[in-house]
Amino acid sequence: MYARADVNCKNVEKFEVEVHIERLDSILGIDSWKPVARGFKGFNKSGYSWVSTTEPCSDVQTTKKYRAHAVLYDKRLPGPGIEVKDELSGQIRGHC
Repeated sequence: MYARADVNCKNVEKFEVEVHIERLDSILGIDSWKPVARGFKGFNKSGYSWVSTTEPCSDVQTTKKYRAHAVLYDKRLPGPGIEVKDELSGQIRGHC
């Protein structure tokens, strides 16, 4: 399973991109999305950038739902990045 986040900046920007593949798990009847794979990278540039992550087929549970989750952080100031964009894909089922 593969997830990818793409960013295109017109000007030079300092930012970080994080992408997750998440699985819907139920614990004691409570549903929650659990990250199972993560990609992360920092940039200081303009133009096209991307970050990806994969979940091996051997780890995919085909009876569970999956989704991709991408977050863009502004890193112009010192300290932790400021979240400026958060996107979720539609739910998908694992398939290998």
